[in-house]
Amino acid sequence: MKTSRAFLVSVIVGRVIYPDSAEELALLVKSDNYEPVGLLQAKRDKPDPAFFIGSGKVEELGEMAHAADAQIVVFDVPLSAAQQRNIERAI
Repeated sequence: MKTSRAFLVSVIVGRVIYPDSAEELALLVKSDNYEPVGLLQAKRDKPDPAFFIGSGKVEELGEMAHAADAQIVVFDVPLSAAQQRNIERAI
């Protein structure tokens, strides 16, 4: 069985930093039988209402995820339904 490819997005919001967040996300993705194929790290003072990570980072995410031939994108922060829809449409 071929493993699906997942592109990871780790977001730091405000001043709180969780140094192992990206590594934990990779382990969670692997435990669900996905292969992590890339990582985008973003820092935000506050979430962007439309995309959480901002339109520029979403554009970068789309390019990186397509180049890595990822089937899914996994965030380490909860997205609203509108943010998820906007990101899906943008990438």
